[in-house]
Amino acid sequence: MRPAHIPSRYRLGHVHPGEVAAVLAFLALILAALAAAAGLLLGLPPLAGVPLPARLGIYGASLGGLLCIAYGTLVEPWTLEVRRVEVRSPKLGGPVRLAHVSDLHMRRWTRIEERVLAAVRGMEPDAVLVTGDFGANPTVADDVRRFVRELAAIAPTYCSRGNHEYRGHCPMESLQGLGATWLVNAKARVRAQGTTLDVVGVDAGDEAAVRSLEGSLEPGVFSILLYHYPDLVPELAGLAYDLMLCGHTHGGQVRLPWLGALICMSRPGTACSHGLFQAEGRTAHVSRGIGCESYLLPRIRFRCPPEVTLIALEPGPPSATDAG
Repeated sequence: MRPAHIPSRYRLGHVHPGEVAAVLAFLALILAALAAAAGLLLGLPPLAGVPLPARLGIYGASLGGLLCIAYGTLVEPWTLEVRRVEVRSPKLGGPVRLAHVSDLHMRRWTRIEERVLAAVRGMEPDAVLVTGDFGANPTVADDVRRFVRELAAIAPTYCSRGNHEYRGHCPMESLQGLGATWLVNAKARVRAQGTTLDVVGVDAGDEAAVRSLEGSLEPGVFSILLYHYPDLVPELAGLAYDLMLCGHTHGGQVRLPWLGALICMSRPGTACSHGLFQAEGRTAHVSRGIGCESYLLPRIRFRCPPEVTLIALEPGPPSATDAG
């Protein structure tokens, strides 16, 4: 099954020139420092007259850069953070525990997948909600299917389709029949702990379906939208859903001190890179996700570790808190 609409991943509006310029400037700075250090070590003529304080500064910057690269490729991509978000609503009849998982971008079975499954089991969730992008490029499809099967064995699992589920390396069709429920522009009625929830899953980029499915919601039932892109977070107040769960940005993957994420490839840009957002009694949570962009690139995360999130729903006046 292929959607008729064009996934918004491929719309030029998601490529912000300022973000691209920031990434290129950051890479140019790193390469310049490394090239200067290499030139000093090799004794190249243009750098022969550099004074000692400047030499030490160049060596220090290069060494710091190399240490950051080593940490960002060898340590942080494998360091899972379990976060807790508390959401209150008078529509809830009792406490409900939901696990939010996003952007696995699985290449093959590794220790990060084991840690994710262990973390979700430890949450003892009433349901698991996944906002797309299970596979990567390249990927071992059998390993992705194993992960979906084991995740769905923990608790009822509901998935929406991310932009990677449109692609041939691990499409949604290959992940069916594994215990998870795929919501393809559809709603599921979920009952847990005496509370009724409406969980709506919409294909990445199909904003028309986000709007049209609002008509299926019942005013007294707490509703959750699974939508891969955070593009609609700035419009949260105008949506009918009580809670929107998103991913896609990976939190930027690389977050610099004071500057934060450099690029997120989403319409709101880095303003909605990750975290909790609220407006008019409605809540959105954008996950940093688990995996990294692939395409034969090394895994890299810096000051932006992978995360899974426990969404604790509680009865009460509308509010939301990031409990860390």
